[in-house]
Amino acid sequence: MTRLDQKRNPHEKALIAALLIFAALFSISPLFNPFYLKYQHDLSFHLSRIEGIAQGLRDRQLPVRYNSYFLNGFGYGDATMYPPLCLYFPALLRLAGIPAVIAYEAYAALVAVATAFVAYFAFSRLFGYVLSPEERSKSRVYGLLAACVYTLGFWRVVNVLLRGAVGEYTAMGFFPLVLLGMYAIVFQDKTETKRGVLYLLIAFSGIANCHLLSLVTVGTVCAVFLLVNIKRLLKAPYKIAALCVTAGLFLLLNAWVIVPMLVTSREINMYISSPHIGNLLGYALYPNELWQIFYNNFYGLAEQLDSVLEPMPMSLGPLPFVAIGVFIYRRAVKSRESAALLVSRRFETGIFIALTLTLLVTTVLFPWGAVSYIPLLGGFIGKIQFPWRYLSIAAVFAAVFIPAVFFTEKNRGRTFAAVLIAAFAILLPYHSLYASYDATFVKLGENAAGSSIGGGEYLPRGSHATAWYFEQDKSDYPLVDGATYTFAQLYYPGLYSTSGTLSANDIGLCVVTAAPGEPVPEIKYRAPASYRVSEAVSVVTAAGLLVCLLRRKNNLLPPQDSTNDAARG
Repeated sequence: MTRLDQKRNPHEKALIAALLIFAALFSISPLFNPFYLKYQHDLSFHLSRIEGIAQGLRDRQLPVRYNSYFLNGFGYGDATMYPPLCLYFPALLRLAGIPAVIAYEAYAALVAVATAFVAYFAFSRLFGYVLSPEERSKSRVYGLLAACVYTLGFWRVVNVLLRGAVGEYTAMGFFPLVLLGMYAIVFQDKTETKRGVLYLLIAFSGIANCHLLSLVTVGTVCAVFLLVNIKRLLKAPYKIAALCVTAGLFLLLNAWVIVPMLVTSREINMYISSPHIGNLLGYALYPNELWQIFYNNFYGLAEQLDSVLEPMPMSLGPLPFVAIGVFIYRRAVKSRESAALLVSRRFETGIFIALTLTLLVTTVLFPWGAVSYIPLLGGFIGKIQFPWRYLSIAAVFAAVFIPAVFFTEKNRGRTFAAVLIAAFAILLPYHSLYASYDATFVKLGENAAGSSIGGGEYLPRGSHATAWYFEQDKSDYPLVDGATYTFAQLYYPGLYSTSGTLSANDIGLCVVTAAPGEPVPEIKYRAPASYRVSEAVSVVTAAGLLVCLLRRKNNLLPPQDSTNDAARG
């Protein structure tokens, strides 16, 4: 049998790939039903996004900026304000005639598998940095376990099966690359710093095209990490230059996302986010919620039951706390360690601190009330709506911390088997998550209704409640009042009238004032010039980066084995 600590060979690659795929598909296996999808918190919204992209492509929009599917055809600007790049895959499946149920399940499976493989690459590479020379060949074992822990992680599965948080669980696929990139830039030599720039650019660009709130949470954690290590950065100015290059390339590469959002925000007075903003303390977790894994939570503290806002488990499960217990026990029992092992110990301690602090941030123990009043910072962080979004980042630290704790001791084989058995036993409640709702939501052959828009994000201020648009008979439009026409169409940048002058009324509907003798106007969509310029900038930047990577691939791509002689922090 092939051992993972031996030289890599095709059998080992196949074994690793098989384990990763199994972990990915098992983690979301309750989702797979070819006949229906069960209720999830945000599923209606995201299915409507997919339908809207498919309809936009059918109408020859590329990229799709204006979603004419939402709100009974009154339209919606989500495709500009909520980047939908990853949803083009299920949208193309819909265009090919694949039912919405199958298209969404295929997307969730693809994201799960991609998350597993990205996590394996990032974690095995990360362990290659920190393990001692004699242990470094085993980085693939550590990376494989960490990738399985992350992919099978309780919170990631809650995001998929219960919350239906498509943008968030897709963005989680890039989080391990952020950790790898930050560590490579801050703690490694010049060669690894260049790779770190590539890792960060891919990761942040991926997140920016999936879920902007995840970009905020990851960005704040990275900022704190850089401040903690500012002395190390100041001693190596090329690392600061690398971070500046990363930021500049990120802005250019994602101009096609950033510019349209800025233009739309300036031209329309809209609800940028839901009313949850500014009440972070009210939506923080109680400490005892961090280890609860069942849908019907039980509470042992003195808080009132009606103070618990979400009837769902919001935790990483018990496994990280088991690892924390082992870590504390090992630190209490002092042992003689070699200098090489001390490097791994320092890394393990750093991850322990990061995990502990990130979990703390999700709870009421963190001073969210005070943070909300800090100028600029409070408003920026407040956009995340819920502090428990930081659980997605804590899941990355937990995935690294668990194998780091368990596998730096002797007799790893028994520990490896015990941890895997325990992990899969803990996974059993996942299936109860999906059984928490009895009613089906989308059956085979049905589509989403396009009626769910959460807290009214990205709707023009003054517009009606979403139910109003479904009560209107679109055949009554346009409403004519002399030379003024009111259309069943919410106004967003890019809409234009074939005649007359287009504007928006008090509830955000398109209004056209036509001169006498002009033909009856029609409302059509054409992307503004600023959008096209930003898209060109992103395409040119992407092409330039691709050419540079192809020319320097031998210097930037990681070595074929896990041995890495780069300087370790």
